[in-house]
Amino acid sequence: MVVLIVSFFVGLMLYGVGFLLTEKTAPSMMSGYQKLSAEDKRAFKLTEFVRFFRKFHFIVGGMIMVLSPLLFFFVGEDANSILIIVFPLLAYIFFIIKIKFYTPASQQLALNFALGLMIVVSLGAAVMFYRSIQPGTILVHGHSLEITGIYGKTIDYVDIEEVVLVDSIPAITLKTNGFESSTVKKGWFKTRSGEKVKLFLTDANPPYLFIQLKDGTKMFYGDDKKDVQALAVEIGRKIGK
Repeated sequence: MVVLIVSFFVGLMLYGVGFLLTEKTAPSMMSGYQKLSAEDKRAFKLTEFVRFFRKFHFIVGGMIMVLSPLLFFFVGEDANSILIIVFPLLAYIFFIIKIKFYTPASQQLALNFALGLMIVVSLGAAVMFYRSIQPGTILVHGHSLEITGIYGKTIDYVDIEEVVLVDSIPAITLKTNGFESSTVKKGWFKTRSGEKVKLFLTDANPPYLFIQLKDGTKMFYGDDKKDVQALAVEIGRKIGK
């Protein structure tokens, strides 16, 4: 439900931005416009720009507000998360391409830089999201245990205090440094008691693999496609327990 509230707020905020700019307020609100030479100001298609700016934000903000509850209730929370991350980025790439037709030649280089930056950010966000939703796999090596993927780590067996199966994980109240979706929880989270734990959960149901390190770090691993009971036995043999 938090994702739905956040996405609706983002849509409402973008919709509201459309009201900020008018032909009367544009010259004073647009700092870049104030710095233009008199010749560039005459070349700037201000009326068309303001009209497009308002229309763009009304449409993008309105679409997010309408699509958010539809995706949340009929598709799922993850689709809603993708909407508020990917859709605005793609929309603003279109926005920058479009406003190039309204701005003078002296501003084209800055717009090209902004366009390139937005494309890089969008690709980076897509790659990060894809990596985040990939399940972390436990690999049992000769002298160490490796948890693959983002937020994963390699642990020497001598650093492991305990490995047991548990039927539940502590109640989680906050994500401090990690990724969370409806099916995946990876990274650092804070429990109701204020304790920090590291989670590697993918479509997980009990039992969970609980690993406690000698430095006090607590980790929970779960994946319905993996035999965590067999993992617990194998790791137990490696650490001599």
